[in-house]
Amino acid sequence: MARAGVSGGTDPFGPYHRARAAAAAGRAVVLSVLAAGLVGAMMAPAVASGGVPAVAAAPERVAGAEASPGDAEAEAPPSGDPGAGEPGAGESAAGNGAGDTLPAPDPADGLAQHPAPPETTAPPENGTPPADGTPRTSPSVTDGTVEPRRIRIDIDALGYQAEIDQCLWVRMDFQAVNVPIVGAHNYCGGDVLLDLQPGDIVVLTAHGLDGEYVVTGDREVRTGEYVSVATAGLTGDVILQTCYWDTGTTRLVTAQLRKGGGR
Repeated sequence: MARAGVSGGTDPFGPYHRARAAAAAGRAVVLSVLAAGLVGAMMAPAVASGGVPAVAAAPERVAGAEASPGDAEAEAPPSGDPGAGEPGAGESAAGNGAGDTLPAPDPADGLAQHPAPPETTAPPENGTPPADGTPRTSPSVTDGTVEPRRIRIDIDALGYQAEIDQCLWVRMDFQAVNVPIVGAHNYCGGDVLLDLQPGDIVVLTAHGLDGEYVVTGDREVRTGEYVSVATAGLTGDVILQTCYWDTGTTRLVTAQLRKGGGR
């Protein structure tokens, strides 16, 4: 005798099995939705809980990167300041003849900078220029009333600012000037130039300038000025340079090679 519900392909428990299958499918949908919600909550910023979404810091400016036009305008030196940037291609070279122009500027177009000396260095009394900027006055050594002063300078190197900053006496050659400039920081011995007067003797050694030179004049200029501007009109065989103490100005001393004095 056949079991009821088995023959003929009928399932006496069909309704029960179908109900359980429907319930399982419903639970699967709910679990899937909950899982999706959990992942979404983990990925979303925690604003609802009172936290502030993390914001990446703005990238710092990379050294050497190209500046934006706004940066260029903010950093550009004011126009009209002869010491604020590179000289123009058409700037005349002092002493090289009318109409001559400078080629592309070299790294040392400005007079050497003379930063403040170390704290332990006290400026001497003779280290301040006259208030009106005129050369210091003293009894003339050329009229025989005062014995000429005589100093010696051993030139240590050829170069520019980097060598000056090594506390050396440096010979500097500029395309805009037809004579060499010899300079040193005032706190590296350059202060011997601050009291030189016309008629004093300066003995130079090394780097092609060996000889005795007679001081012929001086000029006070702004430190960092273009050499073509600072030296315009000066004459001599060499120009000596150092800074005054605590004034932001530089003294240029012109000197002429004595006959029979060398070179």
